[in-house]
Amino acid sequence: MKKLKASVTVETALVLPVFMFASITLISLIHMMSIYARMEGALSQAGRELSVMGYVLENKGDEMGLAMTETYVRARVMSIMGADAGKDSMIVWDALGISLIRSDVYDEKGNINLIMTYTLRPYFALSYGTDVRLVNHCMVHSWIGYVRDKDENESDPIVYVAENGTVYHTSPTCTHLSLSISSTTIEEVPGLRNENGGKYYPCEVCYDSSNGPCVYITEEGDRYHSLISCSGLKRTIYEIHLSEVGGKPMCQRCASYIQGMIREGE
Repeated sequence: MKKLKASVTVETALVLPVFMFASITLISLIHMMSIYARMEGALSQAGRELSVMGYVLENKGDEMGLAMTETYVRARVMSIMGADAGKDSMIVWDALGISLIRSDVYDEKGNINLIMTYTLRPYFALSYGTDVRLVNHCMVHSWIGYVRDKDENESDPIVYVAENGTVYHTSPTCTHLSLSISSTTIEEVPGLRNENGGKYYPCEVCYDSSNGPCVYITEEGDRYHSLISCSGLKRTIYEIHLSEVGGKPMCQRCASYIQGMIREGE
């Protein structure tokens, strides 16, 4: 019996450190993955925000643009990560810190290519040689506007027509082209009205009561739909020249908008 007890003690002394090391290693790896995912999300958000400033970067030159990018992205990443990130013992805030030196601020295609590197030190690290250098990558396109070709014919401008539409539109964002879809329940439909004060009726294409109480309507239409993928909730829009409208009149909303702009300019 004594030998048995001694053997159990020895086995425990041998196995327990291995088990503890394995547990700490697993916890460390999970935490590293969490930090990596959070850093990726923070970099992506900072990149989207930076893309709005594309017109500034375009005019500042590569060196100043890179300096602006590094300062802004580093500050935004830290802000998005939160104050706790600065206290996280796994993140190594040494001389390297968060580096963006490999980033390309504004290439010939107007892209902002952000490459962020930083160091994590696992909980089981026994020396500096066990530090892990990670890389997050994000590429966004700068919002630098649209430059029209000089050879476009101003006397025959581009207009927009919907499939089977009876009018043409001067803007693709006209509310007659951009349907405002909202969801409701079949019980609420009788009390709802569209923008013209009309009632809603079941869609002949998709409505099926067996699909549940949720239905979809638009402010511009007079049907309620069981499926959001119904063709009645989609608009096929064509971009054509004004000379190709075939006698169709201009949309009243587009005409009212243009008249309002003219009055403001007078």
